[in-house]
Parts: sequence; structure tokens; C-alpha cells
Amino acid sequence: MLTPLIVQAQPAPRTLSDCPYCHIEGGREICAVPRTVSCTKCGLYYLVPRMTREEQIAYLAPLAQKISLKDHGIPTGRIQVCRWEIALIERIWPHLLKGASVLDVGAASGYFTFALTQAGSRATGLEPIPALVEYGRQFGLDLHCGRFEWEELPDVVREQRFDLICLRECISCFPDLKGTFKLIQTLLVPGGRLYIKMHQARSYYYLTCSDYTSRYGSYSGSMPTRDSLIHILKNEGFVLPFVSYYPFSDLISDMGWPRFGRSLPGRVMNKLAQPLLNVLGRNDRLVVLAAKE
Repeated sequence: MLTPLIVQAQPAPRTLSDCPYCHIEGGREICAVPRTVSCTKCGLYYLVPRMTREEQIAYLAPLAQKISLKDHGIPTGRIQVCRWEIALIERIWPHLLKGASVLDVGAASGYFTFALTQAGSRATGLEPIPALVEYGRQFGLDLHCGRFEWEELPDVVREQRFDLICLRECISCFPDLKGTFKLIQTLLVPGGRLYIKMHQARSYYYLTCSDYTSRYGSYSGSMPTRDSLIHILKNEGFVLPFVSYYPFSDLISDMGWPRFGRSLPGRVMNKLAQPLLNVLGRNDRLVVLAAKE
């Protein structure tokens, strides 16, 4: 699995103080530095103040120029890291991927797009970083450059309707989560499905470091918890046939001991810790499958 990208926070003006989904102010404080609150209505975690859309774009632009293609590897050679996710989708929704139209949001160089294609779907990847799109296209993948916003979608994506939309570790990037779900509703066919994989804000990782910019930087639009995501999905009219955690989380490495985490005792501890973390709601990577009613 991929090691999470650690982005050093850079100074940038941040002016928004409302919930990215409910758009109300006055959340319950979770952390003082950087100030992080939980929305009193939906429970979503977010920074106060947080970046506007325009500030977020300006912040990410120089980081995109530093992307190393070597770190992403050959997209058609990484299907093994997607096998559990593809098998899960096929188990919960048998035969869905055969011939389905699928949108992979935040596709990077397209390795999950490729895995979806290999499973029999007509997969399209959307990625805002041009270098990653061009790289993935070299391997014959259907990737397109754009942000997950109606006006920023390429025509080939805007004109389609999808049986399944995949948001893998990108839901925290959207500056207006209410607008994101409005777009999801627009792009999904009636009865369409949604697959979300994310780092959840009540995990052991954030409990230990208590810095909600440490993983993605200060541009995060929101940091959903398990409960807040369930609340939002139900509010948007989705039913949830599967809500659980990715079974290969690396507790030891995330706690700051990667060398020990790779050892046999470390791997055993990781394995034994997973059930307890799941029960406590503290596991790091949440996996949710949702269907429109």
C-alpha cells in the first residue's frame, strides 16, 4: 500500500471558518494548534480558519510541480495493491464492475483506474495534476485532467453518467463538501454507487500527533470521522451496505517506528491491533460503500 504523502505546511492566508458541509460556524474545539473544530451539526472536523478554494489552488500549484513520477511507479504494475478493494466491491455488489461506467476521482497516475478496467469496467480517471495524467496516458489509461467541480470537469467526464464513483483518499481535499456531494448526485445514474476510502480524523494517528495538518498540509478542506461521514451519506440519501476499515493499516509505522513495523514482531503487533482499533473506532483507513436509494 502507499505510504501517505506528508506535506509540510506552508504559510498561506486562510479565511473560511464555517463547516465545509453544513456551512455553519461555531464548532466544538478538538485541537488548539492548529485550531481544529468539530461541526455541531454533522460532526465533520475542519481547520479554523481554513483555505478558500482559490487559496487552496495557489497553495497546491508549486507542490504539483515537484511531483516525482518515480514515486508513483508504473500504474499497470501495481494491481496487487488494489486487489482487496476490487474484491470487496465485487463481494458487496456482485457483477457491478462488469461493463460498468466508473469514475476514479483523484486517480493520480491511474493504478486504481487500471485495476477497475482489469475487473471489466469502463473506468475513467480524473486527476488535477497534468504530469500524472500524461504519465498514465502513456500506458493506455483513460485519464483526464481536471478538478472535481462542475465547471472544472473536462467535457468527456461532464457528459457522462456513472454507475460507480470512487473517492480514494481524496475526500479531505474538497474545499466545499456540500458542493462535492451535489456533483456526485449529478454524475451518478439512478441507483448509482459510491466507494470511499479515507484517513478518518478520529484515528490513532491523529490521536497521537494531534496536528491535523501533519498528513496533508494546511490545505485540507475537511477531515471526516467515521460517524460524520455516515451522517453526511445518509443525509444525502445513500444506504450503506458496508462500513469498515482497511485491513492492512500499519499502526507501528504510523506511530513513528517504521523500521520496527517492518520486522516480524512489528507485523504481528499490527495484525493483533486491528480488531481492537476497529472496535474502538480508532483505525486509520476507513472504507465505505454506499448506494443511492
